[in-house]
Parts: sequence; C-alpha cells; structure tokens
Amino acid sequence: AYWEIARAFTLPMKNLSATVQYNDGVIEGFYINQVWLLGVNYYLDLGFIALPLDILYRKEQGADSPDFQLTTTWFMPLLDGNVEFSGFLDLWSQDKFGEDGKQLVLLSEPQVWYNANEHLSVGTEIEVSNNFVPGEDGLQVLPTIGLRWTF
Repeated sequence: AYWEIARAFTLPMKNLSATVQYNDGVIEGFYINQVWLLGVNYYLDLGFIALPLDILYRKEQGADSPDFQLTTTWFMPLLDGNVEFSGFLDLWSQDKFGEDGKQLVLLSEPQVWYNANEHLSVGTEIEVSNNFVPGEDGLQVLPTIGLRWTF
C-alpha cells in the first residue's frame, strides 16, 4: 500500500503554484519511509500537451540530509479520444541503500490506453526505473497489460 497527499497553493505569478506533499506506505512487510516534499509547480503548456513541473525539496525520514525531486505528469488524448497517452516521470536524490553517499532514482510509468467504449479500456503501462528497487542495479523495465473499467 502506498499513498500520497499533495496540495497546491496558487501564487500571484502566472502558471506558478506552491506545493506541499506527503508520501508514506508499506510494501511486502517493510515500511516505506515517510517523505515530506515542499516546492513549486510550474504549469508548462506546450499547446499539444501540458506538463506540470514540480521542483521539490525532499526530506525523507531517517535520511542523512535533504534531497531534491523533479516530477512531471502528462495526459494526451489521441485519435479523437479513442487512445490516451498518460503517465509520470520522477527523478530524485536519496541516500544509497546500505551505503554512504547519495544516488539518483528514476521512476516513470508511461501508459497507453485504447478506449473500446465509454467504460472499457485496454492498455499497457511500462514501469521504467533505476535505483528504485533495493538491491537491483541498472535500468529496470517492467511492462504490464491491463483492463480498465470507468464507472
């Protein structure tokens, strides 16, 4: 189980907001460290797609020192809404697992969905990560297929 709380506060400058976020959870019997994030969100409108960009100060429970995180998300309908391209990309620094020093972590989950009708979609998500899974070195690519039902 994993969860996030994120709140944005509008700032007087165009397309800019402040954000406060909290992440927590448990995976297969061990706890995910609590993480507080504080920063700004810039809404980048490229015309054909909007990319909200988060630039964040990151403080993980038990970490030796604070870190940073960059995040973006996307959603792009294609072929008159019959296909959707969506996902996120996170890049952050953190303490190395079981070692001294820092490492960069990359996590992205692009998705493509075909909307068969107003409720049923068929698609794929590909988790792409580096330094995300403890004990795994190098780039990890984990494809999945799925069905989605929209109520």
